[in-house]
Amino acid sequence: MTAPFPSEIQEFISNQFVALFTLDREGRITQASHPFSSLVRVPVEELEGQTFWSFLADQEAKTVAARWTKIVKRDLSFYHEAPLRGEPACWLQFMIDPCPENFSAPYVGVINEITSLRKSLLRAEEANLAKLSFFSNMSYELKTPLNAILGTLEILEASMMEEDEAELLNSGKTSARRLSGMINDVLDLAKIESGKQELEDAPFDLKRELDEWVKKFSPEASARGLQFEIDLDEKIPAMVRGDVGRLGQVLSHLVGNGIKFTDKGSVTLTVKCLEMSPSECSIEFSVQDSGIGMSEEELRQSSRVFQQGEIALQRKRGGLGVGLSISKAFVELMDGMLSCESEAGVGSRFYFSLKFPIL
Repeated sequence: MTAPFPSEIQEFISNQFVALFTLDREGRITQASHPFSSLVRVPVEELEGQTFWSFLADQEAKTVAARWTKIVKRDLSFYHEAPLRGEPACWLQFMIDPCPENFSAPYVGVINEITSLRKSLLRAEEANLAKLSFFSNMSYELKTPLNAILGTLEILEASMMEEDEAELLNSGKTSARRLSGMINDVLDLAKIESGKQELEDAPFDLKRELDEWVKKFSPEASARGLQFEIDLDEKIPAMVRGDVGRLGQVLSHLVGNGIKFTDKGSVTLTVKCLEMSPSECSIEFSVQDSGIGMSEEELRQSSRVFQQGEIALQRKRGGLGVGLSISKAFVELMDGMLSCESEAGVGSRFYFSLKFPIL
């Protein structure tokens, strides 16, 4: 094979143990190593001049050819996974990068066979789907009798009863609702891990929703002798578009954790407008508490930043300890990032910003 390289470079490429190759701007091969030849099942002397996508299955070849035109125009790197032509069970991974201007070829790339990796990923995906199916069925089976219990407790609440009986009834309702929340958390976590969690996109009144969240958490905070406050930026638009359900779950977890891990003081939800245009606004949500906080060492260990202290303490306070993991995943699904500032014995601040179309 001839190529626009000095002989020593041609020899270097040909004798590589990796499947290395170079391309011109049309995607045609100018030089390739013997491992590349072995992977695409074509003799090395027949490779020059062939496009690298000619070794792929028909539909994949058309897709790659169309993508390559756009890649060349913008001088970008290229990544693709596709089955080998004639051997659909054999999958190849292409990684191609542009070369410096003084290099003899515009692009250099490498391919790897990833058949075993794909099989492992498919098995893992099947296992996740099976787990999701199990949790969905389990959730249904558990929540059906649980809803019946809650309904019965609400009927009893409407009847006349002594003060101590009413107290026991409220305790039962609180426990049932907490159990229902745990079941929802387990199901959400299974959906997130399986990649099946989807976002809704619908208009909602953000200020009205915030009022509802205040009504929800104020009694819980008062019961613990805490003050729950909301600091709302006046510039926040009323009607926006997004997933109000997931946003509500995130704030519920963050505020709920703040209340759970604070023995005295306050928990504050701050909603601030960072940027606004006629069509879109960027809003920061933050939850500040005066609770147990975390040390600098705990903050440095990212695996513990979203656990709020030791598991033993989590059990003592109640809950499964997955709320912050779910919150982090939901925020990332909405193109944000959940961050934390904390000091042991002083408190924690969890915050994130999201963009919403304005209606």
